[in-house]
Order: sequence, then C-alpha cells, then structure tokens
Amino acid sequence: MGASPRALKPPRRAKDAARRAQAGGWRTCGPRGALLGGAAFGQPEKGPMAPHSAAQKNPPARAWQRMLSGRRLDLLDPSPVDVEIEDIAHGLARVARWNGQTKGPIPFNVAQHSLIVENFCGELKPGWPAKWRLAALLHDAPEFVIGDMISPFKAQLGGQYKVI
Repeated sequence: MGASPRALKPPRRAKDAARRAQAGGWRTCGPRGALLGGAAFGQPEKGPMAPHSAAQKNPPARAWQRMLSGRRLDLLDPSPVDVEIEDIAHGLARVARWNGQTKGPIPFNVAQHSLIVENFCGELKPGWPAKWRLAALLHDAPEFVIGDMISPFKAQLGGQYKVI
C-alpha cells in the first residue's frame, strides 16, 4: 500500500519557488522556501522588499482561483501540477449547460454532457485508444473554471475566446 498521490506532491511553496526559479529572476532560500531576487543575483529587485514605484502602488488584479482541493490555480499561467481531476469533476458537475436554460427540475450539467460524449465516441469507435476516450471525456474540462460559454456567443467572438 503506497502513499496517496496527494502525499507525493511537493508542497505548494516549493513548486511556486521552482517555477519562478525556472522563469529566471527568483531564487529560493530559507527553511520555508522564501523567495529572494534582486541585486544579489544580478536581477532587479522584486517582491515586498523592492523599492516602491508608481507601478507597484497599483498591483495587477488577482488572476488565480482557490480550488476545492486547496490548490491555487493561476488562471493566466496555469500549470498541470495545479490541476486535480477531482477539481475538474466537481466543477463540471456544478456548471449548467446552456446557462441553465433547460427543462426539468435540475439543470443538465457539463459533467453529464462530457460522459455522454465519451460514451458516444466509445460506441462510434469501439477500438479507440484510452487516451482518445479521455480526450473526449475532458473536451470541456476548462469549463470547470471559466463556465460554459454557449456556442452562439463563441461564434460572435470568433477565435478570440480561445485566447482566454
């Protein structure tokens, strides 16, 4: 009996620090993985200890969401290590298709739709590899965060909605 997958994941701070270090300009130190940058590393100062400037007085809007699993998902720079399949399943089960404009006592949700698509693909192509069936199942996975954008609205935006 091995450790759970969650137990094998590095702590959030360590992953953040490693990602920032790979991006350049940040290094880790200290027992809790404190982030340091700046002149000591030949980089301009960043972070809470940096000299104040007009740009720092107006920080950018928050672009992350705390998931039910406790993970923090950066919406502008998502990382696969920050996405849990349970978060996707939970989120899709709570997102209504067609903005809830369906008949019946409960809305038809994106998770139900995804299961129907995967089942349909399995019946159409019984020999499909598991990776393609998984792709069919997860074809609307981003909607666990952004919601279900109806097709007529996507058509009006053109390809721009994919940029987001």
